[in-house]
Amino acid sequence: MTVYISPIGYDSTRITRPILSEGIDKGDQIVLLRPDGEESDKRAAEAIEDVERMVQQIQPDVKVTYVFSPDEFRHYLVTGDQSGRYVPSTRAN
Repeated sequence: MTVYISPIGYDSTRITRPILSEGIDKGDQIVLLRPDGEESDKRAAEAIEDVERMVQQIQPDVKVTYVFSPDEFRHYLVTGDQSGRYVPSTRAN
């Protein structure tokens, strides 16, 4: 299993080119990192949709996940939770 981790802005080709050149297999994962607070940016949402569409055409069994903050990314790494519904812990660190 391969996990591709990459920041994504407005241009999906930074993600799609490496995927096309390296290939993806069933069970691989793609994690896209987005700046915290930019969840509603239309151009970035279109870039994510482009990646999801391309991945779906090549290998439908590959999950594309995106995270918006360092805490959400850490949660993903530790738990493997891909629901996209990260809820920060309320206990003190």
